[in-house]
Amino acid sequence: MQPLPQDRVSGLFVGKLEPLLPSGQLSGINKQPQPQIEIRPEGVLGDRQADRRNHGGLEKAVHQFSHSGYRTLRAWLSAHSDRLRSGVVGENLTTEQWDEQLICIGDRVRLGTALLQVSQPRTPCWKLAEHLETPGLARRVQSTGATGWYYRVLEPGTVAIGDNAQLVERVQGNPTIAAFWALVNAPSPPPDSLDRVAACPDLALDWKHRLKARSRWLRANGGPAASPGSGADY
Repeated sequence: MQPLPQDRVSGLFVGKLEPLLPSGQLSGINKQPQPQIEIRPEGVLGDRQADRRNHGGLEKAVHQFSHSGYRTLRAWLSAHSDRLRSGVVGENLTTEQWDEQLICIGDRVRLGTALLQVSQPRTPCWKLAEHLETPGLARRVQSTGATGWYYRVLEPGTVAIGDNAQLVERVQGNPTIAAFWALVNAPSPPPDSLDRVAACPDLALDWKHRLKARSRWLRANGGPAASPGSGADY
């Protein structure tokens, strides 16, 4: 596991509700750049989510996406490269270096004056595919693990462009976001591995339940079970 370098905040984003085409469903996925954001326990001040059952809240308060994730998207979606600016996939922030290969479940990080903790990966959904006019994009993004991740808020605060991003605490043995997806996306992962990740105290409760359910199914049936990440966000 590579050490997490000190980083710097390079992008901050807030979204209002707008209809997606052609469905007309409201979404806050298309976020706009901000010089500074205020982070509260349930999310970023002024940031909107249409479906509060599956977006926002204590365990999905802040979403970070990586620059390497955008490089992956641009390689796939050359026809839409002009639209692939930071903020377009629904993230609230980016930093210069951090990505899914470096960030671990449970990492506590200081961003500006806010203290955040990584709670789970972001699970891409159909709204991403519709927003970028690319059917099947959500599953393809999940298959690479280039999804970004969510934070829970331990200490509210403000974050501005150029602020330091620093690891405060890491629990040894917790998986990176990339390793988490490699396990979840496997057709028949070892049940012991699923149980071990489900036991991470800092993992969001919903994911704990999903991983334990898949482990039980595999032990009972001895074959591939559907990935518990498919279609989890809406």
